[in-house]
Amino acid sequence: MVREERGIVLAEVVTATPLNDSSRSEINALIGKIHEGGVELSEKVDPHLIGGFKLRVGDRMIDASVFQSLRTMHRNLTNNPYEPAY
Repeated sequence: MVREERGIVLAEVVTATPLNDSSRSEINALIGKIHEGGVELSEKVDPHLIGGFKLRVGDRMIDASVFQSLRTMHRNLTNNPYEPAY
């Protein structure tokens, strides 16, 4: 309730490797575009992501991970009804 009163939102970022200072500032800039006000950032590391990040701000989720991109590409390639004409 205190966070809500002060306009602070919880944000969680999951990355494949720990964030460095420049990546952390880019994430904070991205959060600034989504939410005006304070942010309490929680960082987690998940090597299964391969690269990229997952960001959850309140009830919004941005999945910019390599794992998700590969999953989407696989789904698109396997569900393609294309049949070559020989």
